[in-house]
Amino acid sequence: MKGSYEKEGRTTTYLQRETLSLCCRCGSDRLPRTMEFTPLTVFGLILLGAVAGTLAGLLGIGGGVINVPALTLVFGLGNILLVKAIVFTTMIFTVLSSATRHIQSRLVLRRVVKFLVPMGGAGVAAGYLLSRDMPPSLFQGLFGIFLLYVVALNVKRIFMAGGERDLATGDGDAVPYRRAFWIGAPMGFVAGVLGIGGGSLAGPGLQVFVRLPLRNAIACSSVSMIPLVAVAVGLSLWEGCQGGFGAPWWTAPAAAAFMIPGAVTGAWLGAWLTKVLPVRGVRAVFVAVLLVTAAKLIHAALSA
Repeated sequence: MKGSYEKEGRTTTYLQRETLSLCCRCGSDRLPRTMEFTPLTVFGLILLGAVAGTLAGLLGIGGGVINVPALTLVFGLGNILLVKAIVFTTMIFTVLSSATRHIQSRLVLRRVVKFLVPMGGAGVAAGYLLSRDMPPSLFQGLFGIFLLYVVALNVKRIFMAGGERDLATGDGDAVPYRRAFWIGAPMGFVAGVLGIGGGSLAGPGLQVFVRLPLRNAIACSSVSMIPLVAVAVGLSLWEGCQGGFGAPWWTAPAAAAFMIPGAVTGAWLGAWLTKVLPVRGVRAVFVAVLLVTAAKLIHAALSA
């Protein structure tokens, strides 16, 4: 077949043609399953938001690490653009909540954020636009590999010793903050491609290249994600208005609306649980779950 595929007067992308082809092979004439707001689905979205928010607050991870695999493997969403739109729309509220806490704790170095954001915004736009036609199997494989990277980071944190001296808000001159400019691009690009926050890349990058303590690196990457996620949300909603979801454009914000209250509340709960639960034990269980999830995604990608 040459050119684009026309359905109901609308030009489809490669992703839509691939998913339509998959449905035809399965004997269906519809696009893959999208979000149907049944009572069970609504309950599942509320629960997913709470679980992702709690783990984010407890372990310092991005909610996308939980939400993307759950929406694809548990909820069975076949349209990756819709999945990313739901995750990004949810994320804008969670990053605002997280950034507020970090600003209040005076761990954010403004000069680092100032150099991190410009290339990060360009990176997230480039990553999103370049991944619009990505086959679902490739997306699953890349996300599975990314989860293995997150596993390695969390295993390192299990055995990490404390004792670092945090820098205060006014201490930005004490570090080579201009190097943050070059960390923004890969952080944003990976976020745009995979539908994640990007802090998993920015945090280690700021520690190694800018020589920030761990808590300062997390705080700076968290605050810098606000404009990056805003760009991603705008691109996602534009995609939905162009028919890229295979569903009405409002499907993503509607799904996110059910996840946001639990995600924000869970983030605060997770922060409180760090004082109650043995975080190393929780992190070890989380690593085991991520390993199983990564194996499922990579197996699905290789079997496609």
